[in-house]
Parts: sequence; C-alpha cells; structure tokens
Amino acid sequence: IAATRRASGTFNTIGDYELARGAASAGLVQFEGMHKLAPKNEDALVMLTQGWAGYGFAFAEDDMEVAEAAGNDEQAEYHKKRALMAYERAIDHGQELFALRDEGFQAARKNSDTIKKWLTDNFKDQEDAQPLFWTGYAWLLRTQLLRDVPEVVADLYIGIAMIERSVELDPE
Repeated sequence: IAATRRASGTFNTIGDYELARGAASAGLVQFEGMHKLAPKNEDALVMLTQGWAGYGFAFAEDDMEVAEAAGNDEQAEYHKKRALMAYERAIDHGQELFALRDEGFQAARKNSDTIKKWLTDNFKDQEDAQPLFWTGYAWLLRTQLLRDVPEVVADLYIGIAMIERSVELDPE
C-alpha cells in the first residue's frame, strides 16, 4: 500500500479523461478492499481520502454540471448525490485517519479555536499536510453543494482550519 501511495502521483499525468475516470473508479474499489484488509493503514486512508474527494469533484460534480446545463434536473440531482457521497466517504476516511492519532476530533469541533489547537497538537510534520488538505478539501466541497443547509455551513470553519494547517505544514 505504501509503494502504491508513493507511485500514485503518476495518475495526475493521464491526459485522457475517460481513461482517468475508469482508473479512478477501479482504484477506489481496490483501495476500499485494501482498507478492509488493513483498516489502520494510514497510506490506504490517505489514498481513499484523496481518491474520493478527487472523484467527487472531477467526475460526479462534472456530470452534475452537464446535467444542469442540459436542463435535466433529475439527472443533476442524481449526480449531486453521487458527489455528496464521495465527499462524505473522503471525510469519513480522513476522520478515521485522524482517530489513529487522537480520538479528540469530535470534541475539538466545538469552535474555531479548539479545532485549530487540536490540529496543531496532532499534525506536526510536512507529511501530515496531504491528509489534512484532502479532508479539508472534501469538507469545503460538501459545504459548497449543501450551501442551503445551515448546519453544514455552520461547520465550514472546520474545513478551512484543515486547509490552513495543511498549508502551514507544507506551503506547496
């Protein structure tokens, strides 16, 4: 799993959209299986977090926008649900990874100060930037899709804090 994570950047070099879509789908299913076999493997959790966030944005939301442009509300809603499911899975896998470090994430969500402190206390290395970025990214994308749901928008600060901490750890 660790070697696959190290090599995963090659996916970003695929210029064929349809090939990338198929590869992303297959890769997600494969890594869900690997996660089942090794539930505490941090590399698998990072790849699942990144994979689901990327899939939701690059493919499900794209399909939603195409359906919206065509005036097909039923298909647009279907693809919106797919994107939300992808973001939820990314967030869930990110939280699983966080729990391997410290069980205090839920308590730290109390307010902006508590989440920032918890992130600073538990994520200190440059390598922590990637899981924080992808979990925060999925959090922000979910908020964008559910911008009419006050409870979701009220937690926007959590995703922002993750992204900010990620940039503090690795500005690139």
